[in-house]
Amino acid sequence: MQTYQYPESALAGNFRDGIFVPSEEANKLLSYLKKRYNVPTEVLSLPDDVLKTKPGIRGAFYSAGVTPTGYGGSADPNRRVVTLAPKAGDLHTLAHEAGHAYDPVLHRSNVQVQQQRQSLVPNVGDAALAGQLTRPGEFLNMYIDFMGPRSNLHSETTAQKMAAEYLKDISSKHPERDQPWYQEYPKSFIDKGIGSATALMSIPSGPEQLKVGYVEDALFNNEKPFGPSYVFDFYGNVVYQPREDQMRRVLDLALDPKYHKTVNEIERRTQTYLDRELGKGIPNTGPFTQGMSYWGGS
Repeated sequence: MQTYQYPESALAGNFRDGIFVPSEEANKLLSYLKKRYNVPTEVLSLPDDVLKTKPGIRGAFYSAGVTPTGYGGSADPNRRVVTLAPKAGDLHTLAHEAGHAYDPVLHRSNVQVQQQRQSLVPNVGDAALAGQLTRPGEFLNMYIDFMGPRSNLHSETTAQKMAAEYLKDISSKHPERDQPWYQEYPKSFIDKGIGSATALMSIPSGPEQLKVGYVEDALFNNEKPFGPSYVFDFYGNVVYQPREDQMRRVLDLALDPKYHKTVNEIERRTQTYLDRELGKGIPNTGPFTQGMSYWGGS
């Protein structure tokens, strides 16, 4: 697969004995944020467990804070804490995470989505297992709007937009602004949401335990929406190919004119929103993957 290379702004700094030492440009950005919001921005290193479980992550902001008491989160009146990968924290990532940190609606939005998912996941899971998701267009719209994808689109778009504004205000170079993934990163949450909803509507037939695995993958792991390829008997013989069954069901969905129309409408609205908020996007000449430039956070 082609690897898409993009120019990066300068590193935001480095960590010495766990203490962040900002570059000259990063120091300008931190001073600008303090003056603009009257709340200091503290920069910590991403924990080792996060770096191991989320390969490629460059930075994160946690709206609930980095401690159970909410230290550095959206409701902390004394500071905001953003975290950077020790060896990959560039200036754009710092500005992007600051965009999350000072987003006045981020935490409320995250809590709302969490509550909606807690309410909807059991019913959605049971309906998927029973093959009762029989209105594909309606279900897809519900999934995108209430299960997190659209909320993620909005919060990541806001962070990208604010990063551009911050770096422009301090007269810093911002090569990331002119790259396809500047739009593609927020859009990827809608794309993954469509994939997960599609997976839920195309659960293969088979043993209950197998179907549960497919449902859990689709609901909780957007990076892996498909289950095992084969089911073997005691002697190692292939007795069932659930992925082949699922792909047939996916094809049936793709040929459903109402579902196809819904997907196109979601993608059209998403692109219109991104063009309005971030400016016209640059055509993507290479495959985008989240690992190329990944900001985490919640």
